[in-house]
Amino acid sequence: MEANNELPKEVNEAQEELPFFNPQIEVNTLPKIEQISYEKIQKNSFYVDLIVLVIISLIVIIGAIFLVLFNDTVRQYYIYLFSAILLVLSFMYLVDIKGFKHIGFALRSHDIIYKHGWLWRSIVAIPFNRIQHIEVHQGPIDRLFDLSSITLYTAGGSDVEIEGLSPEQAESIKAYIMSKNQDLQKEHIDDESE
Repeated sequence: MEANNELPKEVNEAQEELPFFNPQIEVNTLPKIEQISYEKIQKNSFYVDLIVLVIISLIVIIGAIFLVLFNDTVRQYYIYLFSAILLVLSFMYLVDIKGFKHIGFALRSHDIIYKHGWLWRSIVAIPFNRIQHIEVHQGPIDRLFDLSSITLYTAGGSDVEIEGLSPEQAESIKAYIMSKNQDLQKEHIDDESE
């Protein structure tokens, strides 16, 4: 039995009416990500991060002290234990201090871009039509410094949290993205109805 390789007449006619067009794009003509003007987060956010690091440091140091006091085996190696703790905590402080300079975000007409990181830098662009849910958070330490954070939950599961915003910034970003998302949904519905 021979396979019929011919397409139905309607498909052939549709292909003749709509020619395939897929031009190549030169990479060097694309917009440069470095040309984007990023907005910095609030400077108070740096102090919140330091307070959290100090709390973590105190918990780790107090835990190590109790371990040395009540465990004879660990007591023999207390110099190594505290040296390792000091090294790890110093690295955490260095990453936090250096990394703060590299945090920023940019709102564009179709997406939001968030960059962060000092050693491991990351730039994430999230199209508004991929955002399914938005939450604004404010923890107890954030409230002391009048800060908020916004979490963008995406369809692909790559959620992004932007910390260090003023409550007004967080709410206005949320409102802007939600309104843009509604506009995109209306356009999509209009396109489907045509």
